[in-house]
Amino acid sequence: MSDLPLGPAWWQATDGKWYPPELHPALRPPAGLESIPSPAAPAPIPPGRPPQPGAVVPPYPGGPGQPAHPGPGWGSPPPHHPGAGPGRAKRRHSRLIVALAVVVLLGAVGAGIALGRSGSTAPSLPVPPASTALVVTTLDIQSGRSVVTPVDLATGDLGATIPVPSGAEAIAADPSDHTAYVLSSPTASGPSDLTPIDLASDRAGAPASIPRVALAMALSPDGSTAFVVTVDKKGTYLVPVDLATGAVGAALTVLSGAPSPATIVVTPDGRTAYLSNLAGRALIRVDLTTGAVGPAIAVGAPAGQFALRPSTGTAYVTNPDNGTKVLDTLTPVDLADGHRGAPIGVGKGPQDVAITPDGKWALVTDGGSTTLYTDTVTPVDLQTGQAGPPITVGVGPTPIALDPSGNWAVVGNTGLARAPGSTVSFLYLPKFAEGRTVSVHGLPSALVVVPQATT
Repeated sequence: MSDLPLGPAWWQATDGKWYPPELHPALRPPAGLESIPSPAAPAPIPPGRPPQPGAVVPPYPGGPGQPAHPGPGWGSPPPHHPGAGPGRAKRRHSRLIVALAVVVLLGAVGAGIALGRSGSTAPSLPVPPASTALVVTTLDIQSGRSVVTPVDLATGDLGATIPVPSGAEAIAADPSDHTAYVLSSPTASGPSDLTPIDLASDRAGAPASIPRVALAMALSPDGSTAFVVTVDKKGTYLVPVDLATGAVGAALTVLSGAPSPATIVVTPDGRTAYLSNLAGRALIRVDLTTGAVGPAIAVGAPAGQFALRPSTGTAYVTNPDNGTKVLDTLTPVDLADGHRGAPIGVGKGPQDVAITPDGKWALVTDGGSTTLYTDTVTPVDLQTGQAGPPITVGVGPTPIALDPSGNWAVVGNTGLARAPGSTVSFLYLPKFAEGRTVSVHGLPSALVVVPQATT
């Protein structure tokens, strides 16, 4: 698998070479449409409680009994990263961000199409509950300049954008603590940033600096720890970050050798993490209480994003591409014995997957590729293993997250090649119908939905 490109967001050009979307020869941005104006800088936020001198972070916190953290704010911001500036986003290792392929979308943003206008909710659908989608968007391909855009599910209104470090590609939230965390990789070699956002004020605190290039993260169930997947030329690592202090713990080597895109899910009991290994076509089990790395669990196809079905011990893994062609399957894997179920056919280039709280349905975003203008989300009946009729959304759907009620999903549409994107769609799951579609600022790469009472 040494010839496999770094991630499913890479595509082959007519010269036979593989390129990340932002460098693909067929997708050069038109002159003057590379970016949109920077948002106003937020008011300074007071520093929080710094780590105590000599404090030691346990290698793998986050198991049962760990205390909850008090909130964002980790002391003074880290120094300016070397190598920052225009062009650094071109070199960074990206999570499955099909969004960065959409230079035409940037033209639409520059022309004022994606300025936060919302469409109407279908009259036959109920009004979504009072929840907020926090959408991570990239404003400028060249610099990776990033913000978080709050979107009110009930009204479709956009809140003021929240600037975060450039190269942002993941977000997670702890609603019980009124805090969200954004993971950014500003440079090609690291370090990376983990930035807390106070959901009550929509203000970002000082980021924690994490060595190497970060690809993904997940929070422990009690909200005390973020587990961050990082890579360098020598391997793939799991790094714990104490969210009370921002202190970074010792890195655990999960895989040695050339890095491969990986995502992570932590089990509800907080004892185990599973990482996907795209090139290795496998899931990797990590015991968070001991740091022991288990043997690879074969997926049978490149392992992209995945989700765990509640109370079953089964992971559903997207298979986006194999380095030579775009795939169209979702693979169930029993994590207890490693048994693989029959792959389930979904749309072309599946990217992200979310599972409803009752465990009955999986929702797969069919992200496509530069030549496949896919615009659907495929619902999969997990009781029968059969895919239902696809739901039409915007072009290039990539990230997906569920409202806490489980009745609504929010999808980030990136746009691919010729089609404008930069929108989020609300899906009413009881009817598998699209409701409101809202334009956002920049290219959506990740999102999370939180109850509005926490914001």
